[in-house]
Amino acid sequence: MIKLFKKKKTSRKTWLWEFSKKLLVICFMIYIAHFIFSIVAMWHFRDVTYLNTFIEQNTDMLKFAVIGYLGKAGIENVFKIKNNTPPSDGSDDSFDGGDSM
Repeated sequence: MIKLFKKKKTSRKTWLWEFSKKLLVICFMIYIAHFIFSIVAMWHFRDVTYLNTFIEQNTDMLKFAVIGYLGKAGIENVFKIKNNTPPSDGSDDSFDGGDSM
């Protein structure tokens, strides 16, 4: 029997990575939708007194989401690099946890 569809193996790391990417995209979409809604409301009521506060507050929310995602990606990259480096032959001067005296 020929398999037409390969079942994709998903691990917990893959799910978390995809989830964080989806979460960042959702935050960005909410930011854009809120921005468009506020612009339309300010245009309709002809009142832009709260525009400065709106921009500051919503940009902070998006900034924290992006910084959080970049931090998570950076930590993942550190572990990926750490796991892919060949073992040291002992010639470097790094601390190995043993007594040197």
